[in-house]
Amino acid sequence: MQDIFNLIVEKLKNVGAKNISAYDTQTKNNLTKYIILTSFENEEECKIVCNEILNLLSEMHIQPYNLEGLNKGSWIVIDLKDIILHILSVKEREKYNLEKLYKNYKKIL
Repeated sequence: MQDIFNLIVEKLKNVGAKNISAYDTQTKNNLTKYIILTSFENEEECKIVCNEILNLLSEMHIQPYNLEGLNKGSWIVIDLKDIILHILSVKEREKYNLEKLYKNYKKIL
């Protein structure tokens, strides 16, 4: 799972993700191992990046357990069970301040 995590983070960096944060939730949460937050300027950029991540996963023969928010694009969640990726517009990220929600987890990025 660490390899997939690293590939996702690398892809996000390569496509110009802003403010990537990642949390290790393994010791305090049995639902997922890692949570990744990233943001882009607008909904269209979020959708494009989401599709890039989905293509990357498809190349590795990985199917998300769940995908939410792609139609709207301002907050997209890709659930891989062990990794949950939040792709948000800058405006949505500021509004919901998910970092506050995850402050008790070990920050790894």
